[in-house]
Amino acid sequence: MLIQLYKMMRSPLGVGLLVGVLALLLGGLFVRQLHLHHDQAEQHELQSLLARHALQLEYQLNQAMAVNELLAVLLKSEGGVLDAFEAKASGLLAVSSSLSHLSLAPGGVIQQAFPLAGNETSIGFDLLADPLQGPDARLAMQQQRQLVSGPLDLVQGGQAFILRLPVFLDNAAGAAEFWGFTSIVLRMEALLAAAGFDALTEQGLVYRFYHHPADQARQLVYASSQALLPARVVHEVQLPNGYWLLEASALESWQDSLHHLLELLPVVLVSLLMGLLAAQMQHIEQMNRHLERKVAQRTSELQIAAMAFQSQNGILVTDAEQRILKVNQAFQAITGYSEADVLGQTPALLNSGRHGPVFYQQMYASLLREGRWQGEIWNRRKNGEIYPEHLTITAIHNPAGQVTHYVASLVDQTEQKASQDRIYRLKYFDTLTCLPNRALLLETLREAIAEAVVGHEHMSGSLLFLDLDHFKQFNDALGHAAGDELLQLLSERLGAVLPPEASLSRLGSDEFVVLLQQSDQDQAQTATAAEKLAEKLIAVIKQPFVLGGQAHHITASIGVTLIHADDQPEELLKQAELAMFRAKARGRNAIHFYEQAMQQQAIDRLALQAAMYEALQQQDFELHYQPQVNASGYICGVEALIRWNHPQRGAVSPAEFIPLAEETELILKIGDWVLWQAFSQAERWSHSASTSHLVISVNVSARQFAQADFVARMEQVLRQTGANPRRLQLELTESMLADDTRDIIAKMQQLKALGLLISLDDFGTGYSSLSYLQQLPLDQLKVDQSFVRDINPQEPQRALAASIIALGLSLELEVIAEGIETPEQLAFLQQQGCQLFQGYLLGRPMPVASLEERLHCRE
Repeated sequence: MLIQLYKMMRSPLGVGLLVGVLALLLGGLFVRQLHLHHDQAEQHELQSLLARHALQLEYQLNQAMAVNELLAVLLKSEGGVLDAFEAKASGLLAVSSSLSHLSLAPGGVIQQAFPLAGNETSIGFDLLADPLQGPDARLAMQQQRQLVSGPLDLVQGGQAFILRLPVFLDNAAGAAEFWGFTSIVLRMEALLAAAGFDALTEQGLVYRFYHHPADQARQLVYASSQALLPARVVHEVQLPNGYWLLEASALESWQDSLHHLLELLPVVLVSLLMGLLAAQMQHIEQMNRHLERKVAQRTSELQIAAMAFQSQNGILVTDAEQRILKVNQAFQAITGYSEADVLGQTPALLNSGRHGPVFYQQMYASLLREGRWQGEIWNRRKNGEIYPEHLTITAIHNPAGQVTHYVASLVDQTEQKASQDRIYRLKYFDTLTCLPNRALLLETLREAIAEAVVGHEHMSGSLLFLDLDHFKQFNDALGHAAGDELLQLLSERLGAVLPPEASLSRLGSDEFVVLLQQSDQDQAQTATAAEKLAEKLIAVIKQPFVLGGQAHHITASIGVTLIHADDQPEELLKQAELAMFRAKARGRNAIHFYEQAMQQQAIDRLALQAAMYEALQQQDFELHYQPQVNASGYICGVEALIRWNHPQRGAVSPAEFIPLAEETELILKIGDWVLWQAFSQAERWSHSASTSHLVISVNVSARQFAQADFVARMEQVLRQTGANPRRLQLELTESMLADDTRDIIAKMQQLKALGLLISLDDFGTGYSSLSYLQQLPLDQLKVDQSFVRDINPQEPQRALAASIIALGLSLELEVIAEGIETPEQLAFLQQQGCQLFQGYLLGRPMPVASLEERLHCRE
């Protein structure tokens, strides 16, 4: 249609019409401009009027936001408890008449509102749980900024906008913690009245007021009774999470076009005469150009054809019987055939053999039906190489509609296919071992499960999650290059022993997964097959790996989970991984099947870990102190032992939460807290005659001691608490001293230089030699309770305890025994020369107040 219109405009008639219309338009332009000037003046006046009311509305909003932020500042300054709330709230509400009331919602539940009269029903309202206000409240808490919600139906009646500001207070650890919300309520009628909207109708305006939250459809808040005219003005009031939109128009249209045409009549006749003259001139010019255009068109067609034939794409021209008539240079470069090789031949010369007869039948059917075919095809070069290409074939017809030629354009896609293959391998295969990665494993597993569901088959199989034992130590000792070589050898070894129905993937590092797909087997058969394969893999991995001419041995732990048709791939991987962790917990080099209880245990561990974080923040931990007495029964020192009284769980055993803390970074935070509390207690006890002599022993975890700045931390705690280091003893376990001897001794000497005492805990349970023990700057040797427990008249192992005591005394160390529960144990230890004693027989761990009361009673 556009082409026809263009042709018409180039005709004499079209040119005449165009000139006439232009003359008519120019003649009426002056008249129109007069009216436009009047219209623009009225519209500008309307825009200014709406802007004034919008500014009043924005002023009310800014006042409300400022009041809400001031309320939050007052709340923060008083630590989350606002004294004289009613008095302060009353003063804040007086700032603007549009403010209805304000409220405080600690934890998201409204606890205080002012004025309370008329708002009683809002007390106890849970903002976060409410389906209407909950999403906005959670968004404000997430973004940590003040947001505007509404219009909302209030619990206490009426509609309003609510400005909600999340408040975060610093906890004891210095981290920002969510306290709750401060809220300001702008009742709709008060807000509109304060912004002067009642006067808009009196001023001859029709308006609408919209609320447009971010990423949501706009909502109509309020509108006058009359409909808006098409000619309207708009104004936006920006909100923190969207904007308010005001639209307005006059009650009556300011446009008046009744007499426009009448004013154009004087120029109509002149315009008509000018159009007739232009049409005649165009006719003459058109006749002159016609011949020139014909010549230029033919020349251009020949040039375009020549350029196309010399393009980068291969071009092949055949007659109607598909005999090759012409090829270009690009065709010869792509196929390797010269023009002389192919003239008179058919394109079948390039047939690769990869496509069957049906493929070519469909190709020629498309050519006959549509006159064109395009797609990807595999062809053969002259040297025999098969390559991919994109082929386009077009049929050329004569005026009678008969096919006279076929023109084919082909593009070599060898490089493109190679790039696609490289991208595919990077996405789905491990670069080190060339095994499928996690992404391909999940897709394979997802497709297998989906096919079983669609085909109503009994899907059975298993996932084996394999993780090498102590691979990190192997890497650290021999280097990453040796570690990579080991992983490559391992992948080859595992792949060689897998059955055809199993596939091997590498998830990363030293984690491998075997997918064993089976069908028509019950669960017992599937489990048996998985167990046999796991045992086979364990045995294969145990065989030595030769790296750099030296044999190395390594083991693996395997977790197994069975596959069912309703399982999710990600969940199956988690199950197999949990089972693998259980195998490691059983001592490594083991196989473990997933059990449902393991999932709950993992959830419980996560819950316990989160509870420990909360306990640190809420100060739920406390230290108890167990007496250490000398041979006379005099309390010379105490051991600081952490206790946890959970608000819901009650007392949580250290045996339950300390091992989990040691697996995470929590042990560092808990250890720092224990050191700070114990050092502070030592300083407080130094001011009392009954406690100033006490030495407090504090256990130090291996992860704490391994910190590069551990000594600096001890120095800082001593300086900040003011504790006497001669009344503080750090208990180090024998196992943590088995790594870097030189570094450990240097660190212990630095601690000794600070004045701290050092005790070797759990002695006899590790592998310390006498020569190594002599190098350590120790003050005390502690006999582990496992040796004390075996002390009885009928037990020959009591000699071990005696030997340890003798060893400590020979090294001129103070010797203490722990875990003493019977008088017989105490008597034996005293006979052997042990100097200090600790255990339930002599006193259980107790709070500070109980210990101080006992010491006062002894005085």
